[in-house]
Amino acid sequence: MLSKCANSICPTPFRRLSHGKLFRVERKAFVAGLTPPRRSRPRRRVEHYWLCDQCSSVLTLIFEKEHGMLTVPLPEANKRAPIGQTGAA
Repeated sequence: MLSKCANSICPTPFRRLSHGKLFRVERKAFVAGLTPPRRSRPRRRVEHYWLCDQCSSVLTLIFEKEHGMLTVPLPEANKRAPIGQTGAA
């Protein structure tokens, strides 16, 4: 269950789907030591992540195999800073 914004430094609690952006990620689920039969479909694990309105205006999420889900800035530079980040460079 979603509890807060996926931006780790943002404390905004999840309340409604309409207040932010929801991400649905499907990943293959592997059971250690078991090889699925050839004709069966690979199992998929669905995970949900949510960015609040303020964070989703300047960030998006990407999945990296080595690190998991990461927040990354949107390419548009003229947006507001998300919670926890300052505009100073």
